Amino acid sequence: MWLWIEFDMLSGVINKRAGIAGGMFMSILPNLAIEDVVRTLVLGAVGTIASYCLTLVLQWLTRIINGFFESRNRGH
Repeated sequence: MWLWIEFDMLSGVINKRAGIAGGMFMSILPNLAIEDVVRTLVLGAVGTIASYCLTLVLQWLTRIINGFFESRNRGH
């Protein structure tokens, strides 16, 4: 019985949070300009591409540096 009461209270909390989040979303939605949404998507894409390219450059530099030190250690 106590378990059912706790579950019922938990579902009430979840329903309240979902209602609050839904209400906030519905109040923000009409105020969003399409330009802001497009700008956010473009900036997100640019950031993703920049991060990926930087990762590739750092991997390349790591391979070069590791190769330099490995060849140097083999020489001695």
